[in-house]
Amino acid sequence: MDRSAFSILASGTSFTNGRKSRELWEKISREKARLEEYGNSVENFEKEDKESKGETIVNEEYIIDKRNSMNIAVDGDNKTMPLLTFKEIKESGNLPDWVLDNIMNISKYQKPTPIQSQVIPLLFSGVDLLVQSPTGSGKTLCYILPILGRLKNDKVYCANLILSPTRELAQQIVREIKIILDIHGKKYRCRYISGKIDKAQESNTKRLDIAVSTPYRLADICRNNIINLQGCSMIVLDEVDKLLDMGFAPQIDEILSHSNIPKGGKVQIAAFSATLPQIVINLADSIMKSPVKVTLGHRLAASSTIIQELVCVTKDDAKIESLRQLIKQGKIMLPTLVFTNSKDDAQRLFKKLMYDNLIVEAIHSDMPKVKRDSIIQRFRTGKIWILICTDLMARGVDFKNVSCVVNYDFPHSPSNYIHRVGRCGRAGRTGYAITFFTLKDIPKIKSIAKVIKSSGADVPSWMLKVKLNNIKKSHFKKKI
Repeated sequence: MDRSAFSILASGTSFTNGRKSRELWEKISREKARLEEYGNSVENFEKEDKESKGETIVNEEYIIDKRNSMNIAVDGDNKTMPLLTFKEIKESGNLPDWVLDNIMNISKYQKPTPIQSQVIPLLFSGVDLLVQSPTGSGKTLCYILPILGRLKNDKVYCANLILSPTRELAQQIVREIKIILDIHGKKYRCRYISGKIDKAQESNTKRLDIAVSTPYRLADICRNNIINLQGCSMIVLDEVDKLLDMGFAPQIDEILSHSNIPKGGKVQIAAFSATLPQIVINLADSIMKSPVKVTLGHRLAASSTIIQELVCVTKDDAKIESLRQLIKQGKIMLPTLVFTNSKDDAQRLFKKLMYDNLIVEAIHSDMPKVKRDSIIQRFRTGKIWILICTDLMARGVDFKNVSCVVNYDFPHSPSNYIHRVGRCGRAGRTGYAITFFTLKDIPKIKSIAKVIKSSGADVPSWMLKVKLNNIKKSHFKKKI
């Protein structure tokens, strides 16, 4: 199409009599007819241009429809099309061939999950991002791919920084990145930064391409100028709601304010979480530049692949027999995570189950790191059937084969519940979550019931209507 004719028409220029004038007016008339045929829309001319060049045409309505089909909501962007395949990243030139080849070989995902479909192209576009998605939906790969896509063989170190709430999650992230790097023999350096760094390690720490740490450890390292963040271009806050719950806001602020880190919006920031409380939104608005917010499903919902059940027991002392009965009935599918609300409760339950002819172990933060690592590895490899734990294991740690989660103690909040049950049913697999509750837990049951209902499951109507002053014992007739 001759776009100059449209420009003349749009300008409203007048012409004098003569052959040239008649030719121009004839051209204009033809273009006017085309305008009417296409609904008098400028966008249709642009569409025709793209078609003639073989470009893909995507309008906002199509993008929104695609997002709706994936149950994704995006606030702040109407132009970034969700991915349909991983190959689209390669075709865009954002990802080296070796990364995509390795992902396809080792990934549990043969195509992007809904959250990956939208978040990966947004991160490649360079925007700051706040992402809420249920556990097990593939959030980690969302930021790993853009990080690997921007690695370069130059001497700009610590270009990518990942902060996680726990040491266990940080080590898991490093392990997943190294698997991709090692398959292709790439020499990029990715490492978990702990608090103890001697002189021999100091040089290696300064020369990392990807640094993974907890806020407390990294803030201390920054304070002592052991690490140079001058070349940092991307910071990821993983499980950001847990980071704030654990009181890491001052350390996050200290890291972002570090003298070496680039200022003025030069660092891309991405925050990921399974829940999105207001405190997280406020943090994003304070540290990010016009963040795009991406939400998968309901803001407070567990994965729809998890079968969730609330089980009433008469009192705390009856929980152990209820658990034994579920195991005997085969309702507890191994391997299983059992959550308690305290380290002491975890140890007490462990002592009660250790003589039940079960391969069981307990883990909590008071244990030495070496012992915790050993227990986690044995659980991953199937040498432990039932792992009793506190909320230490509820955030981000990925046990791919966990079939069942038991909330032995009722979770303190909807956020705790979502993270706990999210340890099963990962990567699209079916999981089973059982939550015990007693009469004293009723004040909190309504909020948990709402989460379950938001996930697409049915709950007794009384749980959604219960009032603290009107708890009827008839509700508890069916007990284990």
